[in-house]
Amino acid sequence: SSSSSSSSSSSSSSSSSISSSSSFAVVVVVVVVVVVVVVVVVVVAVVVIVVVVVVVVVVVVIVVVVVVVVVVLVVVVVAVVVVVVVVVVVVVVVVAVVVVVVVVVVVVVVVVVVVVVVVVVVVAIV
Repeated sequence: SSSSSSSSSSSSSSSSSISSSSSFAVVVVVVVVVVVVVVVVVVVAVVVIVVVVVVVVVVVVIVVVVVVVVVVLVVVVVAVVVVVVVVVVVVVVVVAVVVVVVVVVVVVVVVVVVVVVVVVVVVAIV
């Protein structure tokens, strides 16, 4: 009778140790799974944040470069237009001055010739 009671107590103690060790294993597995999930979520969040920051920086750099290029092109176009307008105005003024000088010279020559002819005719008649 004493052997049967000792065997039953040993079996109950072994079953309680098995259940406690299995519950400890379950707790360890749950903790490991939670830690892995948290690490994965943190890594994914960091990667997403880095990608978003890189994309924003690239977009800002592209926009700044485009704006600078457009401003430079506008300045160059305005400068070219101003130079062309100045050249055209100078050419028109020079041509107008030359035309006025030629017309004045022609008028003076014609007046001198007419005066000389009139004087010669008057002298010849007299």
